[in-house]
Amino acid sequence: MMTSGAEPRPKGMRLVVRDFDILLALHTARYLTTQQIERLFWRESRGGTWGRTKACQQRLRRLLDYGLIRRIEQPVKRGERSLPYIYALDRKGAELLVAEMGIDPSEMEWKAKAQEENYPFLEHLLTTTDFHIALQLGCEASGVHLADWMDEKELKSAHNVDYVTLTGPSGGQSRAAVVPDGYFKLCREEKCGLFFLEVDLKTVTIAPTVWERRGWTRRIRAYVEYFRSEAYRAKYGTRRARLVTVTSSDLRLQNLKKATEEVFRQLRETGEDATAQNRFWFTLLDDSLEPAQLLASPIWQVAGSDGLRSLMD
Repeated sequence: MMTSGAEPRPKGMRLVVRDFDILLALHTARYLTTQQIERLFWRESRGGTWGRTKACQQRLRRLLDYGLIRRIEQPVKRGERSLPYIYALDRKGAELLVAEMGIDPSEMEWKAKAQEENYPFLEHLLTTTDFHIALQLGCEASGVHLADWMDEKELKSAHNVDYVTLTGPSGGQSRAAVVPDGYFKLCREEKCGLFFLEVDLKTVTIAPTVWERRGWTRRIRAYVEYFRSEAYRAKYGTRRARLVTVTSSDLRLQNLKKATEEVFRQLRETGEDATAQNRFWFTLLDDSLEPAQLLASPIWQVAGSDGLRSLMD
């Protein structure tokens, strides 16, 4: 609970616009690493890579000392290299955003969670943020406008969760939620494209032997149903969206692509329309995090097709 009488601005520290931008980014993303903050807010600083890194670290230390942010140290196994610090809002930073920017206090998440360094979704969330940052930088470099972006949390709160009904192999029906890891809209000149994002870190079974269990093939079926549903049209109109998936290895990518194509083969056998498989795109995580490649380079594979394509095709 935030106290209305608290003094939001820290005494003895002169806040600059970048400080507020960092606090707002932490409010939106919830967690950011040192490298992510540097990529976002020290891109144009002088002094080369070392100078930018040092300036970023020094400023984060100041924000930390004044209680505006807090730092999470990731556990490291013996013999492994140290991992970057993770930063999040602290109470004073949250109070400052409420007082200075008018953010609803109920939207603030600043309290540490139990065993936060081992938070189950932390790696997945940070990877999604890495993609978002690469997308921002890639758009700036290629003259593409990032017209909209929402992560999983925002999609759940702003758009509510849509459900579709799936029919299993035995004829039984079940409901499935459609919640991508991200949604974004890209515009170039007068043309715009809609994209749903899935970040695959090998935590999902590709084809479970039991249909009701969550898995990749069930997720694809849910997207197929969703793309042709009234709920989709009510939110996104008639514009066709693509599902873009980033994953960590070529073997995993090929298995995901093959499983997706198998879903559409089964749809064809039952007489259903299977023309939408070209809406499912795949690339490697390392390639997707390079801003110069993400939009313009042919790094994407498409279900039902051979060869490589660029995202802006």
